[in-house]
Amino acid sequence: MDSPWRTEESLAKELARTLLIEKLARYSWTTSVLFACRRDEELFLDALDHTLLLVDGYGSDDLQHILTTGQSVWEVNERRDGLRRRVPRTEQAAYDEAASADDDISNDLREAWSKVYGLHPDPSDAWGHAIRAVERALGPIVTPNDNGANLGSIAGELGGQSSRFAFGLATSSKNLSNVETLAHMLRLMWPNPDRHGTGNPRTPSLAEAKYVVQLAVLVVGWVRSGALTRRSR
Repeated sequence: MDSPWRTEESLAKELARTLLIEKLARYSWTTSVLFACRRDEELFLDALDHTLLLVDGYGSDDLQHILTTGQSVWEVNERRDGLRRRVPRTEQAAYDEAASADDDISNDLREAWSKVYGLHPDPSDAWGHAIRAVERALGPIVTPNDNGANLGSIAGELGGQSSRFAFGLATSSKNLSNVETLAHMLRLMWPNPDRHGTGNPRTPSLAEAKYVVQLAVLVVGWVRSGALTRRSR
């Protein structure tokens, strides 16, 4: 794949414009960007991140090799358009499996993942996309006649009509069925605390958002594998 930029200098000029890097007197745009990045580690990461986007992933394999060899906490994301924080292999494998299908569920999972592990995280947006991914996954099973059902409604249906569903994981609880237990798990995600109408809206922490995204990956994986089904009447 060829770079979409004709020259290194034109790429550096665009990068400098985006990152507000001033051109040094008697130096090229490329040298000006390099000097600025040497003085500021965060700017350097921003430059790598935005360069991947500008060049449509050109050279990403080489960059990934450098990051891996240097044992960096960062790696190239799966879309090759930016950086993301490296995560444990088992967690990454679960996400890759859940987001492997070419559908809207995967698109929401990818957005949620990038918003918690990307260079510039957005916990609230990550939480919102995680919820949407689970709504898209569970909706056709739990509320097939209501395409607009939110996660609160879906959890309510599972908890109130648990006998209508079968879940492939048993529970030792004497008070809740396995389906009701799943409904309670969904309550950990709903609602996003940053949403109006929650009584006391607040911006969720990054740690909270990570837990919610991890839970979304788990639930979507269960649905993909057929763990939850609707009983025939």
